[in-house]
Amino acid sequence: RLVSQPGPVEEGRCFAAQTLYGLGRPVAAAEPPEGLPTRLDRRSFSSPAILTLHFGWTQGFSIAFTCAGGYATHSSSAAAVPDIASETACQTWNRLREHLNRWFSKPDLEGLGIILAVARSHFYLSEKPVWLFILGPPASGKTEIGIYGLATTPFSQIIGDITAPSLLSAYQKGGGGDQYSLLHRTGKHGIWLVKDFGTILSIDPISRGRIAAALREVYDGEWTKDTGVTGKLAWKGKVTIIAAVTEALERYWAVNRVLGERFLILRWRKPLDREASQLSRLQLGHEEEIRQGAQGLVQQLLQSALSVPTIPVAREADLNQIDALAEMVARLRVHVERESDGKREIENVYEHESPTRLSSNLYQIARSHAVMFGRDALAASDMACARRVAVDSIPKVTRGILAAIPDGSSATFVEIITRSNCPKSSVWRRLEELCFLQVLRSEDSGGTSSYRFTEFFQELKTAALPVL
Repeated sequence: RLVSQPGPVEEGRCFAAQTLYGLGRPVAAAEPPEGLPTRLDRRSFSSPAILTLHFGWTQGFSIAFTCAGGYATHSSSAAAVPDIASETACQTWNRLREHLNRWFSKPDLEGLGIILAVARSHFYLSEKPVWLFILGPPASGKTEIGIYGLATTPFSQIIGDITAPSLLSAYQKGGGGDQYSLLHRTGKHGIWLVKDFGTILSIDPISRGRIAAALREVYDGEWTKDTGVTGKLAWKGKVTIIAAVTEALERYWAVNRVLGERFLILRWRKPLDREASQLSRLQLGHEEEIRQGAQGLVQQLLQSALSVPTIPVAREADLNQIDALAEMVARLRVHVERESDGKREIENVYEHESPTRLSSNLYQIARSHAVMFGRDALAASDMACARRVAVDSIPKVTRGILAAIPDGSSATFVEIITRSNCPKSSVWRRLEELCFLQVLRSEDSGGTSSYRFTEFFQELKTAALPVL
């Protein structure tokens, strides 16, 4: 199911490889679409396993999907596919993929597919927006590919900085005429592409809190503000925000979660350092060509998706998984206040947010991703995007701890430190918080502390992230 539909499944995580050959199940168990001939080339079934599954239509479309060492890549050539919308999307996507692979080292194509899905979801104007942070290190390609790639799409604009007064104000350009605040210039709806959210994180906490409060009003789609100049100012509409940010977000933005987190997170995959350096030299003198080429293909892809009027069908199992993902993320990103003295004891634990908004946003991403590629039902690659965003939205240290503890078993503190690759003090504090939140329970044996998932959270985690 993963490879029978065109889409940005390149650079899939280990779940993609497991779908084909993992966990000791034969590859032949994966059923191809009806009437679709297959050929399986298995060079090795040991670790790392390398195999290629070929799907081919007689009309000339083929996909070769290769798994190696737990990671998956695919190559494809398209001549025709049964669905016209899928054909257009697949051909455009392949051209975009080839363009980015030429100029960037291991570009995060699945991440770009998620960003495009968020942009596509904006045009369901009667629904709440999806807001996305693209989190990654500097010079990783997240801004050039994920932000500037969308700059020429309809109703989008690049935003350099956001302040609370600039969002909605009575200022008039030239002392008269149209109001010039950001929301008035946006109008009824628009996509804001914030190229560096770090400028907001770097300001003082009070001003940052005012911006967070103002953004909540924008998210809700209606804002009325009293001023001393013109009386009341009002705006009503829909704004989708896609913002690039570094890992400083983990430290500065955590306190605002208690005020109602609106953003999901996509953790942009870092390119290979040496290869990225080599390709950066090749980009010199071609910057405009690279940017304009990507923008043109992205615009074609979105225009094709906007012509699809249907809403893809979702299976009940997919919807149940999305609901479980939303509840898991809501419980794992609870803000915990600690005392400011040296002991740093837990002072207050807030109630976790309702998972309803998270569930809606994850479903919007999966559905819009399917629309991007002309599908009339959610496919495995669409659900993979929802899962990735959900897991990426969990704080970094918490994600490391969850990955370090085996399902149905326990791990010692030393094992968790080693496997999570996170600072010892951060892990110790977060383990204490997760026990308080009834995500983990601590077991002491002979002076050694070990941790395992509580029965409730183990059931939730299994429903959210089943073994594929």
